[in-house]
Amino acid sequence: MDRLGFTELQARAILEMRLQRLTGLERTKLEEERAQLMAAIEGFRAILAQAQVRDQVIKDELQEISKRHRDSRRTEIQDGMEDVAQEDLIPEKDIVVVLSRDNFLRRMPLEDYRRQQRGGKGVKGAPPKEEDEISIVAVTTTHSGLYLFTSKGRVFSLRGHVIPQPKVGKGRHVSAFVPLEEGEKVMTLRDGRMAGSRFVFFITKRGVAKRMPVTELENITRAGRRVLSLDEGDDIARVRCTAGEEDLLLVTAQGQAQRVNEEEFRPMGRMARGVRGIRLDPGDEVVGCDVVRPGVTSLFLSANGIGKRTEYGEFTVHHRGGGGVRSMRLGDKTGALVGSWSVHGGDEILVISARGRMVRLGVEDIPLLSRTATGPIVVRLDEGDEVVDVSVFSSTPEEEE
Repeated sequence: MDRLGFTELQARAILEMRLQRLTGLERTKLEEERAQLMAAIEGFRAILAQAQVRDQVIKDELQEISKRHRDSRRTEIQDGMEDVAQEDLIPEKDIVVVLSRDNFLRRMPLEDYRRQQRGGKGVKGAPPKEEDEISIVAVTTTHSGLYLFTSKGRVFSLRGHVIPQPKVGKGRHVSAFVPLEEGEKVMTLRDGRMAGSRFVFFITKRGVAKRMPVTELENITRAGRRVLSLDEGDDIARVRCTAGEEDLLLVTAQGQAQRVNEEEFRPMGRMARGVRGIRLDPGDEVVGCDVVRPGVTSLFLSANGIGKRTEYGEFTVHHRGGGGVRSMRLGDKTGALVGSWSVHGGDEILVISARGRMVRLGVEDIPLLSRTATGPIVVRLDEGDEVVDVSVFSSTPEEEE
């Protein structure tokens, strides 16, 4: 005030004048805002009161949104929903399916069994109950079908994920999954992946053989389907898939092997019995059936864990019904042959014993020997135990790592 020469009264008058003007300005703004809101309310009421005007406003706003967001639709509108099966929610994994002699089924992850060197004892995989023993092993996936062939010539189909995977215990009886008749038992398991196959070849323990179109195994219901008429006391030994013009190697427990072309067996219907495939000596039975293909060899394994591989070229083709030639030198040390299997050099095998011990091996670790040779120890067993089955599978790059 001193600097400008104002008195106190003059300074207060100036300040009061500015506040009055500010107050007037704020009042003006509020009045203008009220007028705008009232106009907007009247406009909205007019839109709501007239359907034609309301529709036009909605149309204009949608067109404005469309111009602002011109990217393509990222969702697909469908007429209906697809059914989601239980299988779609389950990861596909490699599994080991084990069947006991008392027909109890269970599965285990294949990754639980690490590859070992030849001559190992393996790990305890599927301990059966004290009075039971393991009978059959198969490697498949949780999404693949598994065929179950019975002692009465019937076949059933199961998905891998349906089979229980208990941490302890023997699993569940087969009758919990398929309707078995009185006295009927599952004798053979077969992986359902049959891409490129035209025929299914059956060979029984007594040497009766039959070739049937693979289409007979399509669309099997829960009730199963009869695919083979069996003689009293006879059972299915092996089931193989063929392309239609391949050679087969039929192998017996006493070490005889008969190579024959599959065209020796005309295709038959589901109810047919079949014809003689190999002539057996007293007390002998069929335990193996190989499909002879380029680049594969035959793996032979005995009950006492002794085995080898042999080239198919060492077996001459003969007509069906012959007695065959020696495929492996057997004795008390080896025990009887458990079976024979077609294998590629990069394949792996899973060997299982009666007491549930499993050994995973690479095929290349098993020596290639002549058909009259015996072979080394492939699996080392505890006293009183024996090999009961082998499953062949191809390892994936992830597993090999």
